[in-house]
Amino acid sequence: MKDPQPQGREQRTRKRRAVALWATATGTGSSLSVRCMIRDAHKSGCRIVTSRIDELPDRISLQIDGLAKPVGGRIAWRMGRAAGIEFL
Repeated sequence: MKDPQPQGREQRTRKRRAVALWATATGTGSSLSVRCMIRDAHKSGCRIVTSRIDELPDRISLQIDGLAKPVGGRIAWRMGRAAGIEFL
């Protein structure tokens, strides 16, 4: 099964790299915590996949397993179980 990706014209100017990293997405200013998989990434953003994508607010913090500090982000799009994250 393929991970969902947005349809239509590609808006990114740089290509993302395929990855498979576990992370925890936390709603900024809330106690909500959702496990997710990062499926592709670039220095400016990434695509996450989780069955709970609709529960996340537009502003999130991603704590990537194995990294010391979380990364702040904004959900740029949602589709099915996936979301595009723009790093802030």
